[in-house]
Amino acid sequence: RLQEEQRQRDADWDRQRVEKARAEVLCERQQRRQQRDLRRALDSSNRILAAEQLRQRNDMKEVCTNQATDDFFTQFNTRSR
Repeated sequence: RLQEEQRQRDADWDRQRVEKARAEVLCERQQRRQQRDLRRALDSSNRILAAEQLRQRNDMKEVCTNQATDDFFTQFNTRSR
C-alpha cells in the first residue's frame, strides 16, 4: 500500500512537471508571436517614415534651388564703422 501511494505521488509530480513544461512552452510561443508582431509593426512604421523623409528631401531639393552668387557675398563688408 505504501508503494502504491508513492507511485501515485510520483505520477502526480510527473504530471505537474509535464503540465508546467507545456505551459512554459506555450508562454514562450506567445512571447515570440508578440515580439514578431511588434517587430513587424516597427518595420512598417519605419518604412512609412523613410518614404516620408525621402518625399520631404525631394521637395526641399525643388524648393531650395537658389545658389549663393558672388553678388550676395560682395554686399557685406562694404563700409567701415
